[in-house]
Amino acid sequence: MPFTKTHSPSWAPNIFANKVVLCTGGAGTICSVQVAALVKLGCNAVITGRRLEVTEKVAAELQGLRPGAKVIGISADVRDYKAMEAAVERTVKELGGLDFLM
Repeated sequence: MPFTKTHSPSWAPNIFANKVVLCTGGAGTICSVQVAALVKLGCNAVITGRRLEVTEKVAAELQGLRPGAKVIGISADVRDYKAMEAAVERTVKELGGLDFLM
């Protein structure tokens, strides 16, 4: 079916508004850029990293990308099942759900 004006493009304004993404390794170079794009498009986010200080710093920078954005930095090792389970629970509790996992 050809694209028509009745179909919204994937970059339509607010398509990601109030969605929640959890990104493991979100404090790293590649993943933080992906999360930045989603935050700019309207997502709120939780990022995890092994070093709390770095993770919280990146979370604060990401939160500053869009007025009203909520970005939480959590120290967690992706190899630790319990830590990741706790990160998911905190994401749902503080941001109201979980729509995307990276």
